[in-house]
Amino acid sequence: MTTPTPDDGGRAGLESSPFAVRLDRPDSTPEFRFFPTPGDAFRELLRLLHDGPAATRGAWGLRAEYPDAVLVPMRILPGAATERARVAHMLRMQPGEWHGCTLIAPCGTRMDVRTAEFLGAFRGMPCERCFLAQATAQTPQRPGKVHA
Repeated sequence: MTTPTPDDGGRAGLESSPFAVRLDRPDSTPEFRFFPTPGDAFRELLRLLHDGPAATRGAWGLRAEYPDAVLVPMRILPGAATERARVAHMLRMQPGEWHGCTLIAPCGTRMDVRTAEFLGAFRGMPCERCFLAQATAQTPQRPGKVHA
């Protein structure tokens, strides 16, 4: 499923707002919101899931029209895992790909969005397995961008 173009006369263009949140409510058409950073989109997804009815579902992702994949650093919240398990995983977002309530890092670690936190660039101890997976997935022509 591709993300629709923002219905705002171009103010939330692709370069200024490449990240999207999709909200699915019962008996309603999907609602899309657009954001400049993955952190803004992630916080809005959490707010909508918390404030919405129990049957509300949501996802976040990178708009299909965006030219490159981005790397989004995430980790498990304090108290939701041992401190040793709280390493920074690098979630790779491909354009047009949606990430729902369960995030799966390249190393195989599964994180529920409600117990995960978005990290800015260069924060936290990196997950070695994610780091290696990202290094082998990169090509010299199209490296992923780290987005903070």
